[in-house]
Amino acid sequence: SNISFQYSTASMVVAINGELDKSKYRKFKIKRKDNYSDLFMLEEVLNRRFKNKWQLPNLIIVDGGTPQVITALKILKKNNINIPLIGLAKNPNRIVIGVEGLPLIKNIISDPIFRLLILLRDESHRFAKKYHVYLRDKKFVYN
Repeated sequence: SNISFQYSTASMVVAINGELDKSKYRKFKIKRKDNYSDLFMLEEVLNRRFKNKWQLPNLIIVDGGTPQVITALKILKKNNINIPLIGLAKNPNRIVIGVEGLPLIKNIISDPIFRLLILLRDESHRFAKKYHVYLRDKKFVYN
């Protein structure tokens, strides 16, 4: 979440057995000053996430399509991590599978699993935006 790349934030949400586990959510304030790209921010957040000792997931879902999946695959390879990865893209809604050829799954809007993925994406947006608004308001109030 950002406005013109100011007060940029990102989030990690976690679901276990299809249920959100808010105790495992994490928020990230983007630190690099030259992060003028969503892909650079994704790269920073994934690198920071995997440097922590948090439990590794069974599946990684990134918000976005082919460019975001390629970026995430690069980070996984760099960190020698082998976890299935998908990207959730919209307009049109589709899933990008993080394997050779980056196949797409389309026309799945009515599938319950896809609705769970949308819930996770929306929850991640909500959590990141909440932190972004907090940082922006804090800067406004104290300056």
